[in-house]
Amino acid sequence: MSLKETLTQLRSQLGAIPTVDTEILSSFDQAITQADLYDGIDPEAARTALQQLDQYQTQADQLQTLTDERDQLTTQLADTKTQLVTSQKQFTALRGLTSAQLRPEYEDLLLPQVANSLDVGENGDITAPEGFYDGLKTKYPAMFFGDDAAGTGGSAGEGSSTEETPKQLTAKDGIVSGVDPDDVISGSVRVSLG
Repeated sequence: MSLKETLTQLRSQLGAIPTVDTEILSSFDQAITQADLYDGIDPEAARTALQQLDQYQTQADQLQTLTDERDQLTTQLADTKTQLVTSQKQFTALRGLTSAQLRPEYEDLLLPQVANSLDVGENGDITAPEGFYDGLKTKYPAMFFGDDAAGTGGSAGEGSSTEETPKQLTAKDGIVSGVDPDDVISGSVRVSLG
């Protein structure tokens, strides 16, 4: 017996009962008209197909979750690589400034600028442009220890220094006011953290 025949038979039996609500009978009438759509469908095959659809949807959801996690890890890896290059540039800059005999009090001032000036090669090597540190020593001589034997930074003979003693200022909460930044960079003003 087909679905349509079963529904029709059930509708007839319900219709014979005088107390049955007409909405229920109307619902059966709609089901009977749509029963042709489902005629010939194997119910077990339909159940199996629906279960497989649920399994495929679960697998698709898991795949989407894995794809999202992969994308997050890729972003984290890129961020980590950027941080690594930044750290390597700072290390290389610090090593170069130390080799150029930078005075310790100017390290915080020059380190970020020098690190940003370094080049990263195709193979990841970090290098400074040719003569970079010598150029800094020439441009800002007061920031570096001198090359003379005494290591004072002066070039005149003993007792005949022509350099003025740099003015000392104390930074409060990391802020220095009332001083020209060029004077700090040139070394005519020294800043200490207070």
